[in-house]
Amino acid sequence: MLKISDISEGLTDIIKKEMNVDETKAEQIEYGIYMFISETVKIAVVLIIAAILNIFKYTVIAIIIFGIHRGFIGGVHAKTHWGCFLSYNAIIFGTLFLSFNLNINKIVLALVLYPICMLIAYLYAPADILNKPVISKRQRRYLRTGGFIFLTIVFALAIFVPQPYSNILMIITIIECITMLPIIYKITGNEYGRKEVV
Repeated sequence: MLKISDISEGLTDIIKKEMNVDETKAEQIEYGIYMFISETVKIAVVLIIAAILNIFKYTVIAIIIFGIHRGFIGGVHAKTHWGCFLSYNAIIFGTLFLSFNLNINKIVLALVLYPICMLIAYLYAPADILNKPVISKRQRRYLRTGGFIFLTIVFALAIFVPQPYSNILMIITIIECITMLPIIYKITGNEYGRKEVV
């Protein structure tokens, strides 16, 4: 069976021959190709399932919000492709299940979850990992600031949009913030890229 790693290695070999890149650069290219294909397949499968279940538009919103949060504030990563695929599905569809079934006043929910999310982000963002550390202080400051701003925008929107959109915005956000916690890093066998973050 053809694997994603086989495809990324094959494409990298072609690039190496055509562009004469060194081994270090080739490794970076291969990793980038692997991640692009992996993410594309993962999201495509989720969207196909969502379309079958008739929850496509809600799923798209959850994916976008989760992705932007991840870009700014980080969080744990699964150790394997399958682990990533399964955990991603659990997060997205778990969020939607809770959003459709949770019946709590959205203002009350926002008042509870917003300070918790901001505190977690203040303590741990950007929550990087050993093989993808955020070393630059300027970059860390940019990601932290962007993360705080986006968290605030999401919760502000959640107050004004109708259900289940409000729940989706807040639940996907608190789940993302939970993935930054030290206990989650320990459970999943991850380590922060910057030790002083812990």
